[in-house]
Amino acid sequence: LGGNPCLTVPEDICTEYTDYNKDVVLPPIEGGYTLVHQRCCRNADIANVMNSGTRGNTYIIQIPSLDTICNSSPQFEGYAPTVLCLNEVLNLDLNVTDPDGDSLVYSLCTIYHGGGQNSGSGCDAVIPEPPCAPPFIPIHFISPFTAQNPLPASPSLSIDKNGVLHGTPNEEGRYVLGICVTDFRKGVPLTTVRLDYQFNVNNCRIEL
Repeated sequence: LGGNPCLTVPEDICTEYTDYNKDVVLPPIEGGYTLVHQRCCRNADIANVMNSGTRGNTYIIQIPSLDTICNSSPQFEGYAPTVLCLNEVLNLDLNVTDPDGDSLVYSLCTIYHGGGQNSGSGCDAVIPEPPCAPPFIPIHFISPFTAQNPLPASPSLSIDKNGVLHGTPNEEGRYVLGICVTDFRKGVPLTTVRLDYQFNVNNCRIEL
């Protein structure tokens, strides 16, 4: 859970990790495809999103128009820590690879709401089936936080050209943020992978 090997993780923080795999063959079409999964809801105590317990998630990946080259999207190898230590300098390698060797561009970016608290069907269902179509609803951050400045840190969070997340979190709490990685080939953008992630900033207890 934590990036620091000496960290004692608070008892109220836990993470479940699952991989879902399915092989599907899709013919190239004009406009491409947008693959979507939506569900509600986020943790109710997220500090940078208003009424976060009523806000869900929309996870998307796009297949380019008339894609006949079978492009592979950027891949996150492993997963980031869920616990960041208060006032500890962050140099977190996102460890993203591209099987095709395309150039990768990183950014802090918008994340999306999806689903609702109703037990029935439609866009307000906990898991809309089928998912609701774009345009998707952006998650609105509580001022002064934004998609590009998602949590209190000094220096503030940033991602360099090598995919390393920098900054020093300076206030405890749970915060969500979006990290986008776009692959480029010969200067042309192909696919953007959007990581919708929650960090828990904690006054770490270190065992000596």
